[in-house]
Amino acid sequence: MHLEFPLPSSAGGITVKYGNTRLDRGLAAWSLRWGYRFSKTVVGYRVWVELESPESYLWFAMTWNDEISKWQIKEDDHDSGSSDVDPSPRC
Repeated sequence: MHLEFPLPSSAGGITVKYGNTRLDRGLAAWSLRWGYRFSKTVVGYRVWVELESPESYLWFAMTWNDEISKWQIKEDDHDSGSSDVDPSPRC
């Protein structure tokens, strides 16, 4: 299971860098506030974030309050990559 954040792909490198930096800061602040560790991987124009336990995804959904970034919780499907679980609510 992982979180997936899209990065802007149509406006060029500076926009991607800004979006990624903004996401890094938001994730670091969330992690520090709630005490959850995460790992982050950039795949194309998507950022995958893995949290330490399945329960932490529910906590993330309830406490993440960035109104700009869109994200989804994805469940890893070992046969075909990944599939959607539920789009996140806009918190």
